[in-house]
Order: sequence, then structure tokens, then C-alpha cells
Amino acid sequence: MQGKRLTGSTSRWWPLGGAFLPLLVTLALVGGCASETHPVADGGAPAEDEPAPGAETADAAVAPHAGGNASCLLPDSLGALGMVPGFVIMYDPVRIIGWDGRLALNDRLNLLSLELFTGYGAFASGFAPGTYTLAGEELNYATCGLCVLLRADVDPQAGSVRQRWLATGGTVTFTSVTGRLTGRLENVTFTDVTINPTTHESTPLDTCPVEITSASFDAVPPSGGG
Repeated sequence: MQGKRLTGSTSRWWPLGGAFLPLLVTLALVGGCASETHPVADGGAPAEDEPAPGAETADAAVAPHAGGNASCLLPDSLGALGMVPGFVIMYDPVRIIGWDGRLALNDRLNLLSLELFTGYGAFASGFAPGTYTLAGEELNYATCGLCVLLRADVDPQAGSVRQRWLATGGTVTFTSVTGRLTGRLENVTFTDVTINPTTHESTPLDTCPVEITSASFDAVPPSGGG
């Protein structure tokens, strides 16, 4: 399918660069903001290279995965997270909104991320409040309009993510998508994935399933973010 990327030299959140670089590094240090590039519009830089599957090692500070897989960097259940502290950056509030929330699991930067794209999946007709089911096009990073991801052991300065997950089910409710981004996630399940840096197609690995019973978010874009 036609790639969907931001126009210009600065890709979505990764690789870091351009006018958003100081902001992204600051947010990562105090609460977390990081992401690989998602497809949007024309041009732009490709997503960062994927790490080799199975190359990661478990972080001893995180509860072990119930499946017993030592390569899983997150536990199988994150439970009810309550209000997740995070930040929203809108490169173009008409076309793209992104939110990253920090998961307080250990001293590493672990993120719950929402990436919203008009013209795709749940937002084929544009952004609107409502409850959206994560199914169909939302289950592939190349086609999702509402992309829900987890990222473990993020290094914003190096532009690296050691392990990533994409949602496989659940619902996301947005009570506001204009100016302020507010809402909640309910019974969202994830599988670990690799993401092709050229096509943006995500491939499920199905080795480290994770679930979130519930989580809420409430944030506004930084000054100049949209």
C-alpha cells in the first residue's frame, strides 16, 4: 500500500531530529516520549531498523513473564494502570496525533503509545470522540488509524527500542481528540512484533503476550505542537 509518512526531513518521532529534538529528549527524561516512524503522507525518513528477534534479554527489575520466556521485557499482565502520565505531540492535528505514556515498571523507559492517523482504519473519516474496537486494520502497523503500542527499554537519544508490541484486541475510548487528548483503554491485549522499516508491515511473534485491564490518559499538546 502507499506509505503514509510525514512530509519533510523530520520523521514522526524517530529518528530524533529537527525542531522537536530538545522537546523529545526532555520528555523522555521526565516522563517518556518516543516512537518509531509510522507511514503518513509523502516523503519523510524510514522507521528505525528492527532489532533481531530474540536478541533482547529480560530485565530483572520487571516481573517475569508468566510464559517463562526470558526474552520478554514486560510482564504478561500490566493490570489496571489508572491515569498514565504522558505527553501528546501533534505534528498536524488534522492528520496525526501521538501520545506516549510512561510505565513505571523499573528504571528503564517503557512506553504505552497511541498513534492516530486520519484516512486510515478507525479514523478513515477523520478524528472523532467515541469508543473504537481494536480489530481489522488496527492490528497491523501499516494500516492502523488507531495504533496502540507498547515499547520496552527505549533509548530516545540513540533512537532505539529493544522490544515492541502492537495491540491485538480491546477498546479505546476518546472523550476528546481536539486540543486535549483524553480517554481510556479497556481490556487491551498485545503481542510482540517486528516492524518492517520499509513497508511498515508488522509481523506478530506471539512469544510475549501482554494485557492491560484498563488505563486512562489526559494530556495537551506542547506549545507549538498543533
